[in-house]
Amino acid sequence: MIGIFYSILAFISSLFIPIEIHSINQNYNTIGEQIECIRIIDSITIKSEVEKQKIESIITKYNKTIPQEQIDRIANLIWEMTIKYPNLNTNIICALITHESAKTWDFNIRSKMGAIGLMQIMPSTGIFLLYETKLIERKKITYTKIEDILENPLYNIELGCHYLSCMINQFGVDGGLAAYNGGPRSGQNWCNNNLIDVKEETLKYVPFIKKLYSSYVMEFNTM
Repeated sequence: MIGIFYSILAFISSLFIPIEIHSINQNYNTIGEQIECIRIIDSITIKSEVEKQKIESIITKYNKTIPQEQIDRIANLIWEMTIKYPNLNTNIICALITHESAKTWDFNIRSKMGAIGLMQIMPSTGIFLLYETKLIERKKITYTKIEDILENPLYNIELGCHYLSCMINQFGVDGGLAAYNGGPRSGQNWCNNNLIDVKEETLKYVPFIKKLYSSYVMEFNTM
């Protein structure tokens, strides 16, 4: 039993789940402490399954052509991103993807401006994010051009979530969404309530994402 318990803790820790575990052998000496820790782990496991099912429901609501195996991978990754970036949750990530992909969840969608993929990342931004996240080194990716990376839905989501988290850290949720759409200057102008210098697209973008976010909260009754 204890061996299984420690294995579960190690697995959760590897997923960046922010449970503070100090010297397990010293701090979890009593059966009561071990049972309480297992209870917490069980609640996290249940939460993760609920969230993944919600993500799958959102994906299939807009795109019924994606193979189940790919849906599972995307749902797992989005959940992992909420663990890695505590200022994100599944609702905001899914709302942003839904809007950025024009409610298609099409991996290959491109904008007129040249933004690529589910989270509509510009190639120049993608190169910067590759450097920041060290994605190439971590995943041992071989590629010839940045478009190859951005057209991969899993890499696209990982890079997009990193950027969104950074913008929210810097400008708050509303300002972060404005920055994601219109760049850091838009985020700063939003924070300064200087909306006259925020482009019209961004003025519509932020409330639209928040409306989608609220609809997911209500529809799936979970945060």
